[in-house]
Amino acid sequence: MALMKCFECGKKVSTSAVVCPNCGYPIAEPILTKDNAVEKRKQLLDDFYLADDDSIDEAERKIIETLSYSEKSKKKKSLLLISILIFLIGISLIIYPIATRQGVLASERFRLFFTEDNIEEKKYVEERLQEAKELLEQNPQLSYDEVNEIYNEQIDDHLAPRVFIRQLPFFVGGVLFIFISVILFRRSKKFTLLGVSTACAEDAGRSGSGGS
Repeated sequence: MALMKCFECGKKVSTSAVVCPNCGYPIAEPILTKDNAVEKRKQLLDDFYLADDDSIDEAERKIIETLSYSEKSKKKKSLLLISILIFLIGISLIIYPIATRQGVLASERFRLFFTEDNIEEKKYVEERLQEAKELLEQNPQLSYDEVNEIYNEQIDDHLAPRVFIRQLPFFVGGVLFIFISVILFRRSKKFTLLGVSTACAEDAGRSGSGGS
Protein backbone atom coordinates (compact mmCIF):
# COMPACT_ATOMS: atom_id res chain seq x y z
CA MET A 1 0.00 0.00 0.00
CA ALA A 2 1.57 3.30 -1.12
CA LEU A 3 1.81 6.07 1.45
CA MET A 4 1.91 9.85 1.20
CA LYS A 5 2.06 12.80 3.57
CA CYS A 6 -1.18 14.54 4.50
CA PHE A 7 -1.19 18.13 3.25
CA GLU A 8 -2.76 19.29 6.51
CA CYS A 9 -1.10 17.42 9.39
CA GLY A 10 1.95 15.94 7.62
CA LYS A 11 1.34 12.40 8.84
CA LYS A 12 1.54 9.41 6.52
CA VAL A 13 -1.67 8.27 4.92
CA SER A 14 -2.61 5.80 2.21
CA THR A 15 -2.75 7.23 -1.29
CA SER A 16 -6.05 5.41 -1.78
CA ALA A 17 -7.62 7.10 1.26
CA VAL A 18 -10.38 9.61 0.65
CA VAL A 19 -9.62 11.59 3.81
CA CYS A 20 -6.75 11.64 6.29
CA PRO A 21 -7.61 9.30 9.20
CA ASN A 22 -5.71 11.58 11.60
CA CYS A 23 -7.15 15.03 10.87
CA GLY A 24 -9.98 14.38 8.39
CA TYR A 25 -8.42 16.48 5.61
CA PRO A 26 -9.76 15.43 2.16
CA ILE A 27 -7.15 13.46 0.21
CA ALA A 28 -9.21 12.65 -2.87
CA GLU A 29 -12.80 13.03 -3.97
CA PRO A 30 -14.71 9.74 -3.75
CA ILE A 31 -15.86 8.40 -7.11
CA LEU A 32 -18.68 6.05 -6.25
CA THR A 33 -19.92 3.58 -8.83
CA LYS A 34 -21.78 0.30 -8.60
CA ASP A 35 -18.46 -1.54 -8.75
CA ASN A 36 -16.56 0.31 -6.04
CA ALA A 37 -19.27 1.76 -3.80
CA VAL A 38 -19.07 -1.06 -1.26
CA GLU A 39 -15.27 -1.04 -1.29
CA LYS A 40 -15.08 2.72 -0.82
CA ARG A 41 -17.55 2.59 2.05
CA LYS A 42 -15.55 -0.15 3.77
CA GLN A 43 -12.32 1.80 3.24
CA LEU A 44 -13.82 4.97 4.70
CA LEU A 45 -15.26 3.06 7.60
CA ASP A 46 -11.94 1.38 8.35
CA ASP A 47 -10.05 4.69 8.17
CA PHE A 48 -12.29 6.42 10.70
CA TYR A 49 -12.92 3.39 12.86
CA LEU A 50 -9.27 2.33 13.20
CA ALA A 51 -7.88 5.86 13.56
CA ASP A 52 -10.04 7.14 16.41
CA ASP A 53 -11.23 3.90 17.95
CA ASP A 54 -14.79 5.11 17.36
CA SER A 55 -17.87 2.99 17.28
CA ILE A 56 -19.17 1.90 13.90
CA ASP A 57 -22.10 4.32 14.17
CA GLU A 58 -19.74 7.20 14.95
CA ALA A 59 -17.51 6.25 12.01
CA GLU A 60 -20.48 6.16 9.64
CA ARG A 61 -21.65 9.54 10.94
CA LYS A 62 -18.24 11.02 10.21
CA ILE A 63 -18.29 9.56 6.71
CA ILE A 64 -21.68 11.15 6.03
CA GLU A 65 -20.44 14.51 7.35
CA THR A 66 -17.32 14.33 5.16
CA LEU A 67 -19.27 13.55 1.99
CA SER A 68 -21.88 16.17 2.89
CA TYR A 69 -19.16 18.82 3.37
CA SER A 70 -17.63 17.88 0.02
CA GLU A 71 -21.01 18.28 -1.69
CA LYS A 72 -21.62 21.64 -0.01
CA SER A 73 -18.17 22.80 -1.06
CA LYS A 74 -18.98 21.95 -4.68
CA LYS A 75 -22.28 23.82 -4.47
CA LYS A 76 -20.55 26.81 -2.91
CA LYS A 77 -17.96 26.97 -5.71
CA SER A 78 -20.61 26.56 -8.39
CA LEU A 79 -22.82 29.29 -6.91
CA LEU A 80 -19.82 31.58 -6.53
CA LEU A 81 -18.75 31.15 -10.16
CA ILE A 82 -22.32 31.58 -11.43
CA SER A 83 -22.80 34.72 -9.31
CA ILE A 84 -19.57 36.24 -10.67
CA LEU A 85 -20.58 35.44 -14.26
CA ILE A 86 -24.06 36.93 -13.81
CA PHE A 87 -22.55 40.01 -12.10
CA LEU A 88 -20.22 40.59 -15.08
CA ILE A 89 -23.16 40.24 -17.48
CA GLY A 90 -25.10 42.79 -15.42
CA ILE A 91 -22.20 45.25 -15.48
CA SER A 92 -21.88 44.78 -19.25
CA LEU A 93 -25.58 45.48 -19.75
CA ILE A 94 -25.24 48.73 -17.81
CA ILE A 95 -22.04 49.85 -19.57
CA TYR A 96 -23.29 48.99 -23.07
CA PRO A 97 -25.94 51.74 -23.39
CA ILE A 98 -23.52 54.30 -21.94
CA ALA A 99 -20.88 53.36 -24.49
CA THR A 100 -23.33 53.33 -27.41
CA ARG A 101 -25.37 56.42 -26.51
CA GLN A 102 -23.86 58.58 -29.25
CA GLY A 103 -24.60 55.93 -31.85
CA VAL A 104 -28.21 55.63 -30.70
CA LEU A 105 -28.51 59.42 -30.70
CA ALA A 106 -27.15 59.59 -34.26
CA SER A 107 -29.68 57.01 -35.43
CA GLU A 108 -32.50 58.97 -33.79
CA ARG A 109 -31.31 62.17 -35.52
CA PHE A 110 -31.36 60.40 -38.87
CA ARG A 111 -34.82 59.09 -38.16
CA LEU A 112 -36.03 62.55 -37.12
CA PHE A 113 -34.62 64.35 -40.17
CA PHE A 114 -35.28 61.81 -42.92
CA THR A 115 -37.83 59.12 -41.98
CA GLU A 116 -40.07 60.74 -39.39
CA ASP A 117 -43.72 60.79 -40.47
CA ASN A 118 -45.06 62.61 -37.40
CA ILE A 119 -46.17 66.10 -38.42
CA GLU A 120 -45.48 67.58 -34.98
CA GLU A 121 -41.92 66.25 -35.01
CA LYS A 122 -41.28 67.70 -38.44
CA LYS A 123 -42.73 71.00 -37.29
CA TYR A 124 -40.42 70.99 -34.26
CA VAL A 125 -37.35 70.50 -36.48
CA GLU A 126 -38.44 73.30 -38.81
CA GLU A 127 -39.04 75.67 -35.87
CA ARG A 128 -35.60 74.95 -34.36
CA LEU A 129 -33.98 75.44 -37.77
CA GLN A 130 -35.77 78.76 -38.25
CA GLU A 131 -34.66 79.89 -34.78
CA ALA A 132 -31.08 79.02 -35.64
CA LYS A 133 -31.24 81.08 -38.83
CA GLU A 134 -32.72 84.06 -36.97
CA LEU A 135 -30.08 83.76 -34.25
CA LEU A 136 -27.34 83.80 -36.86
CA GLU A 137 -28.83 86.86 -38.58
CA GLN A 138 -29.38 88.78 -35.33
CA ASN A 139 -25.93 88.01 -33.93
CA PRO A 140 -23.31 88.47 -36.64
CA GLN A 141 -20.56 87.92 -34.05
CA LEU A 142 -21.65 84.30 -33.71
CA SER A 143 -20.08 81.85 -36.13
CA TYR A 144 -22.00 79.25 -38.05
CA ASP A 145 -20.42 76.48 -35.98
CA GLU A 146 -21.56 78.08 -32.71
CA VAL A 147 -25.13 78.44 -33.92
CA ASN A 148 -25.07 74.91 -35.31
CA GLU A 149 -23.89 73.64 -31.91
CA ILE A 150 -26.81 75.37 -30.17
CA TYR A 151 -29.19 73.88 -32.73
CA ASN A 152 -27.79 70.36 -32.24
CA GLU A 153 -28.06 70.68 -28.46
CA GLN A 154 -31.75 71.55 -28.78
CA ILE A 155 -32.32 68.55 -31.06
CA ASP A 156 -30.39 66.24 -28.71
CA ASP A 157 -32.41 67.42 -25.72
CA HIS A 158 -35.57 66.75 -27.65
CA LEU A 159 -34.39 63.24 -28.57
CA ALA A 160 -33.14 62.39 -25.05
CA PRO A 161 -36.43 60.69 -23.99
CA ARG A 162 -36.35 58.50 -27.10
CA VAL A 163 -32.76 57.47 -26.42
CA PHE A 164 -33.59 56.77 -22.79
CA ILE A 165 -36.55 54.54 -23.71
CA ARG A 166 -34.41 52.57 -26.17
CA GLN A 167 -31.66 52.03 -23.60
CA LEU A 168 -33.87 51.49 -20.55
CA PRO A 169 -34.19 47.68 -21.05
CA PHE A 170 -30.41 47.34 -20.87
CA PHE A 171 -30.24 49.25 -17.58
CA VAL A 172 -33.13 47.28 -16.08
CA GLY A 173 -31.64 44.00 -17.24
CA GLY A 174 -28.23 44.96 -15.83
CA VAL A 175 -29.66 45.85 -12.43
CA LEU A 176 -31.71 42.64 -12.39
CA PHE A 177 -28.65 40.52 -13.20
CA ILE A 178 -26.60 42.23 -10.49
CA PHE A 179 -29.41 41.68 -7.98
CA ILE A 180 -29.55 37.98 -8.85
CA SER A 181 -25.75 37.70 -8.58
CA VAL A 182 -25.84 39.23 -5.09
CA ILE A 183 -28.48 36.70 -4.00
CA LEU A 184 -26.42 33.79 -5.34
CA PHE A 185 -23.26 35.16 -3.74
CA ARG A 186 -24.98 35.43 -0.37
CA ARG A 187 -26.25 31.87 -0.73
CA SER A 188 -22.72 30.65 -1.47
CA LYS A 189 -21.51 32.42 1.68
CA LYS A 190 -24.41 30.89 3.60
CA PHE A 191 -23.05 27.42 2.85
CA THR A 192 -19.76 28.42 4.47
CA LEU A 193 -21.42 29.98 7.49
CA LEU A 194 -23.62 26.94 8.01
CA GLY A 195 -20.63 24.66 7.78
CA VAL A 196 -18.66 26.71 10.33
CA SER A 197 -21.66 26.96 12.68
CA THR A 198 -22.23 23.20 12.51
CA ALA A 199 -18.58 22.44 13.17
CA CYS A 200 -18.46 24.85 16.14
CA ALA A 201 -21.63 23.37 17.61
CA GLU A 202 -20.25 19.84 17.31
CA ASP A 203 -16.91 20.85 18.88
CA ALA A 204 -18.78 22.48 21.77
CA GLY A 205 -20.88 19.35 22.22
CA ARG A 206 -17.81 17.12 22.30
CA SER A 207 -16.06 19.46 24.77
CA GLY A 208 -19.12 19.40 27.04
CA SER A 209 -19.29 15.62 26.88
CA GLY A 210 -15.59 15.30 27.62
CA GLY A 211 -15.82 17.74 30.57
CA SER A 212 -18.70 15.87 32.12
